Amino acid sequence: MKFKSLIVLVLILIVAGANIAYACEPVIPKHPFRDAKIVFFGELVETTETNDRCSRVVKFKVERYWKGKPAGYATLETPTTLCCGYGFRVGEKYLVYAYREKSARLETSVGWTFADDLAEERIKKLGKGKVLESKNAASK
Repeated sequence: MKFKSLIVLVLILIVAGANIAYACEPVIPKHPFRDAKIVFFGELVETTETNDRCSRVVKFKVERYWKGKPAGYATLETPTTLCCGYGFRVGEKYLVYAYREKSARLETSVGWTFADDLAEERIKKLGKGKVLESKNAASK
C-alpha cells in the first residue's frame, strides 16, 4: 500500500513539474522587430522590484537603436526570474525588443531580449543602427 501511494505521489509531482516547466517556456515572437515599439542595445544600469513579486522595472542606458526614438535611457517592465523572466544583471549589455501589452509602460521578456553571442548575431542582421547624440555634441 505504501509503495502504491509513493508511486502516485511521484506521478503527481512529475505532472505538476511538467506544467510548471511548460508555463515558463518563452513566447518567441515570429516578427520581433515588426511587433516591437522600440529596439535598442544598451547597458542595464538599474533594476527595481515592484509591489508585484512577478514584476520588476529595469532601466537601460541606450547606446544604439533601430526602432523608436529613445531619450538616452529606456525604462521597461519585465517579469522577475521567479516568474519566468529574463535574468538581467546590472552592468551587462543587452539587445532589447520592447513592446506594449498590458500596461502603459514598455515591456520586455525572455525571447525579446538577447545578450552575448545572440545579441551580436542579431545586431549584424539589424545593421549599424543609430547612435544617440550627446547633449555636448548637439551644442557644438
